Amino acid sequence: MPPDQLLQPEKSNMGVSISGDKTLNDSPFWPGHPRPVPSSIYASLCRAAPYLPQLIIPVPFLVLAGLVTRLDYQPLSKYGDGVLDGIALASTFWPIAFSAVLGALIRTIALFKAERGTKLGTLEVLLSSQTLASALKSPFVVRIFTFWTLVLGCIWVISPAGGQAAYRTVRLTSLIETTTHDLMYSPAADIGLPFNRILWASSSNLGTQLGRIYAMFGAAISASNAIGQASNGSSPTFDAAIRGLGGADTAIAAARMDLWQNVRVPEITLLPGYDLQDPYSWLQVPTDRLVTYESLVGVPVRGIPQETPGNISFQLSTTYATLECSSWFNTTAWREKTPDALLLHKAVNSSLTNEKRMGTYVNGFLQIYMDTPSPLTGFNFSTRNHTSQGPITQGALVFGTRGNSTICDIGHIYVDVQVQCQREQRLGQMVCRSDKIRHSPAKPVPFPDDQIITKINQTDPGAPAAGQFVAFLPWIASSYHSGNRSPLENYLADPARGI
Repeated sequence: MPPDQLLQPEKSNMGVSISGDKTLNDSPFWPGHPRPVPSSIYASLCRAAPYLPQLIIPVPFLVLAGLVTRLDYQPLSKYGDGVLDGIALASTFWPIAFSAVLGALIRTIALFKAERGTKLGTLEVLLSSQTLASALKSPFVVRIFTFWTLVLGCIWVISPAGGQAAYRTVRLTSLIETTTHDLMYSPAADIGLPFNRILWASSSNLGTQLGRIYAMFGAAISASNAIGQASNGSSPTFDAAIRGLGGADTAIAAARMDLWQNVRVPEITLLPGYDLQDPYSWLQVPTDRLVTYESLVGVPVRGIPQETPGNISFQLSTTYATLECSSWFNTTAWREKTPDALLLHKAVNSSLTNEKRMGTYVNGFLQIYMDTPSPLTGFNFSTRNHTSQGPITQGALVFGTRGNSTICDIGHIYVDVQVQCQREQRLGQMVCRSDKIRHSPAKPVPFPDDQIITKINQTDPGAPAAGQFVAFLPWIASSYHSGNRSPLENYLADPARGI
């Protein structure tokens, strides 16, 4: 087919010519210059009606902003939780509301510019910038960069920025408020061990109170936080006991306080880094290992605020007993050389552990005994001399069975302890721990005991309370079957097994 057959013949009558004597500006239907669109009151109201609801859109955000300003430095409350929920909703609806208001505003500006005359490129930029993406894209599409291009780009960036900023208008912070509280604790260093002379010297009081004492000490040795004490490295069941408690971290946290939530004091001489040549330096109590504490019962502290959440720190000075014991020796042979040397145990033969004198106050059977020197017979035995006589100048006790015994000199270690306590929420549990410890500079290390010395005069401090206190300790949890170990004896044999 010849190429020229593909061409259509030109038809002059198919085109419309706009040339002639009259131009568009001369047409009665085309305005010769920009002018406002003809309008009436009714038409203006109709055009404004769709935009009137948009005037209400900023109101909730303004109200929310006012509520946020009232939260400044305020404690946690249900009101604050409600405002936080409102902020979460505001961050979601902000881009939608912002687009609705700004889109209508841009269309109004475009109409205003068109009525007063402007370039088509400016109208294209305005009318195509209805979203953030279109506002950033339109200058490159129409290849026009004007003042409006920069203004619209900056304004539309507020949409995502405002949504993210809503989350950051409120943040929770710890308001540190330092207050002073009067605390009371016992035993304090200037009081010493809490031996109540009236409690132990009076027979009626003794019979009445022993049940309470037994219950308290029995609970202490059977508590879960007592299992790890003095058993690390000495008990074959230590690892199994720690796993039974829930792991090392649980055992470490539980050991810091006793069964009654009293803070416990570490045995300072067993802490890592302890140096007897530098006893008055502060030692940090480890938080990543199980610490040996000086007692199963902690130091009661009273006066700590019961409701306020936060932290409290204080320093207490306290004391605990320490024992320096001799080698084991034969009980019967020693008792034959020291007749009537003990305060309460009078027997010399095998009935020493369950003689009638002790059975007057308690029931059951024991294989161990404890006692102190009697002030009536003149014996003052100690670790240096098991049969010495003379005035009793230092507290001592004897501990053993009907087969073997040991004599222990009693001393006191006075320590200063820095305690840290924390309560995470109102009415929550106050958790305390010993943070640092040192020997008290005012006392020598160790300080010889002068409290557990039984006096002849019943009105003297500690007479005969100290001796009776020591002698009755083995009976805090006795056995009720002859030949079987009591719970206390079982604990002493292997603390990791408990009772």
